[in-house]
Amino acid sequence: MVDVGKLFDKARDLVDQSITTAGTSVRIANLRSVLGPDLKPVVTVENARTEDAIVTLAGLDSGFVTPNLQVQSTDWRIIFKASIELPDLKQFITVLGSKDPRLEGISGEVLGHAVDSSGAYTAVYARPQHQGTWNS
Repeated sequence: MVDVGKLFDKARDLVDQSITTAGTSVRIANLRSVLGPDLKPVVTVENARTEDAIVTLAGLDSGFVTPNLQVQSTDWRIIFKASIELPDLKQFITVLGSKDPRLEGISGEVLGHAVDSSGAYTAVYARPQHQGTWNS
């Protein structure tokens, strides 16, 4: 029997290096909207943390990623290091910095996640609030 543990460790190291050098940082947080004194909505950010990531589109077609997670082609697939603390459903992921300036400042609501079977990375799926901005 072949021990593939070292191969999986190498894959995890390569993914970690790729994420670190990709140049994209995101904020994971709870966003809460309340009415301000002028009765206009004010969004507050709670429980925020920043992580390095790779942000891509979910794919060319809509479908199920896992039996309970359906995504659209315009949803985000966000690749995180395997060691990440998973965001909760309904939290928001906001792109803070990216080599693609069209992504900066856009937030997406977390739909769910899938962990790579080798343990090399975690993919979190989110629905951006400004669909179409990616292709502008």
